[in-house]
Amino acid sequence: MGEVDMKNFPDRRPRLTAWRDVELGARMGGGARNPVFRASRRGADLVVRVSGRSEASLAWELDLLEHLAAHGLTVPTTLETEDGRRHDEGVLVQRLIPGNAPRDRTDWNRVVQTLEQVHGVTGQWPQRPGFASARTLLTERRGGDVDFNAMPRPDNRRPRLGDGNMLGQGTGVCSTLPGGSAGQVR
Repeated sequence: MGEVDMKNFPDRRPRLTAWRDVELGARMGGGARNPVFRASRRGADLVVRVSGRSEASLAWELDLLEHLAAHGLTVPTTLETEDGRRHDEGVLVQRLIPGNAPRDRTDWNRVVQTLEQVHGVTGQWPQRPGFASARTLLTERRGGDVDFNAMPRPDNRRPRLGDGNMLGQGTGVCSTLPGGSAGQVR
């Protein structure tokens, strides 16, 4: 699978012929990098997501979700296509996880605890194919879909200032979404 030009996607609805009985609903808000739609199947609430990631990058993500689920974390489970694939040309169907954005200190403490669990079970997880690690981005300007040159100064230094605190720490899967996209934390 090649990369999908996500700028041209908003007017297009994903094809769901690879899944039987999935009914596509309205486009959802959010979706930092992917168009996301509500859907249903026999009364179950679902999400349809269109990923622009490469085949290797998407496989890495889906393997990671399975790994996290196997370690007791709540993550979206992917519904296979009728012929057993996890996606159809970047279109994924996943079970909806209902929730709300964190509202108070207690909620944010749960976010921190969950991120600690993620880091704890991904210490030996390989780097996403085609992406730079947070450690590499301390000295490099680009990696994967990160391009500090595209950010206005002084904003392009902020991620590095925070990540500088991790030197000497262990490794694990990390994401900057919880602080930057609080509405997506569930």
